[in-house]
Amino acid sequence: LHNWVCTLGSDLAGFNVTVPHKIAICSFLAGLTPEAASIGAVNTVINRRGVLYGDNTDIDGFLSGLGSMLQNQLPGSHIGII
Repeated sequence: LHNWVCTLGSDLAGFNVTVPHKIAICSFLAGLTPEAASIGAVNTVINRRGVLYGDNTDIDGFLSGLGSMLQNQLPGSHIGII
């Protein structure tokens, strides 16, 4: 993973990262967005002038889906997420 990021990653505008590399790639990047840092995992790498930064868009997708699902729930409902 490290060799790939160092040799090919900087030639790309960006790329996606999947399991099992979402956590490991964090240590090879120049920085993380607040979302990626709080989750501790990266699924999107952005190349900014040859410097690679990590982001995580999983939480946006999760919260969007959760919000859509909860719109149909009655106010005052108790919901548990495991």
